[in-house]
Amino acid sequence: NNFERGITDVFHIKAPDVGELKRLKVWHDNKGMGAAWHLEMIVVTRSAEPGTRYYFYCGQWLDKDHGLEKLLHASPTDPRGNLPVYSITTHTSDVKGAGTDAKVFVDLFGDLGSSGPRELSGPGNLFEQGKADTFKMKIVDLGELRELEVWHDNSGLGPGWHLDYIQVHSSVNGKVYYFPCQQWFDKKEGDGLIRRRLKATLKDPRTFKAQYRVSVWTSDVRGAGTDANVFIVIYGDEGDTGKVLLDNPGKNDFETGQCDIFEFENRNVGKLQKIRIGHDNAGFGAAWHLNKVVVENLTTGESATFACNRWFAKNEDDGQIERELFPSEVGVAGGPTVNWRLAVVTGSESGAGTDADVSVEIFGVAGSFGPHMLAAQKGAFETGCRDVFSLTTPDLGQITQLALSHNNKGVGAAWMVDTAELENVATGEK
Repeated sequence: NNFERGITDVFHIKAPDVGELKRLKVWHDNKGMGAAWHLEMIVVTRSAEPGTRYYFYCGQWLDKDHGLEKLLHASPTDPRGNLPVYSITTHTSDVKGAGTDAKVFVDLFGDLGSSGPRELSGPGNLFEQGKADTFKMKIVDLGELRELEVWHDNSGLGPGWHLDYIQVHSSVNGKVYYFPCQQWFDKKEGDGLIRRRLKATLKDPRTFKAQYRVSVWTSDVRGAGTDANVFIVIYGDEGDTGKVLLDNPGKNDFETGQCDIFEFENRNVGKLQKIRIGHDNAGFGAAWHLNKVVVENLTTGESATFACNRWFAKNEDDGQIERELFPSEVGVAGGPTVNWRLAVVTGSESGAGTDADVSVEIFGVAGSFGPHMLAAQKGAFETGCRDVFSLTTPDLGQITQLALSHNNKGVGAAWMVDTAELENVATGEK
């Protein structure tokens, strides 16, 4: 009965002479009731040179979780007496629901090879929110570590896991390698992945953190508020934060005309480039009209304003509930912007005013802007009224046309416009 626990099995094989042995591949077919196999080592001796031995250390499981096939590297001596020790510490994020009940695995990759899949197991309740867990493993020398693959098997009642980072100490060179992550391993969160390959760095990721303040202005238009769950992703030249839920517990956020402020710690993404903001369309009144967002990196002192003034609703505007926004100072395409003052005069005839939401579209020789809903206060567009709005657009060149429209909502939607005046704030041109 071959391959039993603690047993050494010897086999005589006839094979062509392949020269000095470098590597050996071993696998099994996963058949039988107890297919999983833990292989300690394989030793190969040539019959013509009985004094020459090649040691292929494994020390791993060959099964579905850890892989059915291993590629082992030759050593002229038994390596088990001086195997390097790798201390692997996982840092589970301190965010709600970050812990996991699933089995977690890693695979280290270095200049000299890979560790093969290794389960991170031990006593106690592992991978809990805000907790660091350390695992020590004897592994052949992998050289300089370059990457680490980490995953879980999605088992247990709460398999979702938010990993902050992993650090690995090598007894070979004394170095500590860091593998920043700051992402979910959850089929229902983020991008839905439960397996990721992380890059090594010698820089402690705790120095990567930044404190953010995000101020969100919901527009002061009818029905602008939302009961849905709102999230944001902040992008910079050094990465992104991943999805962050914007929620002030116990407070009714995102009401019409309201500014809500959220502070949180996350990855320092570097110079701010753009944001993605949206909601999950949940709740009775999910439709949302966003005026603008201000993002402040309190660690670096940088801030950026992201103008929007659009609906996030399945039945409004273009039907989108997520949008990418760029800082107003660099414009949508990264080019120059123009600040405008738009004055709209409603006619003085009886019934000229409207209760509908009004949008503007501006056309120039270099492009167009809009349709853009005007963030009107209550009582705007009443008979004989002059309403003034500020707009920021990309440089459209010489203005040729302006279009006003409304969505025909409200009891008195019909509207008579007297005049519209568009003024370039910088030049005074009208």
